[in-house]
Amino acid sequence: LLDERATAKPDKILVDKTGAAEILSVSLSTLDRLRKEGLPCITLDGRVLFRPASLDEWAAEREEAE
Repeated sequence: LLDERATAKPDKILVDKTGAAEILSVSLSTLDRLRKEGLPCITLDGRVLFRPASLDEWAAEREEAE
């Protein structure tokens, strides 16, 4: 999903809603619901963007122990 730019500065790469949904393995409608529930995102010029590292951290915080 991320190209070689992500290797250089992974905290600086942003993905769109489709990319974020792929990272989290959810549908776009679920992603929208999660945003309303506090999923971290950035709004830039009317576009909703996500930092993959923030998505990973958010998911890890909600991971349930087996």
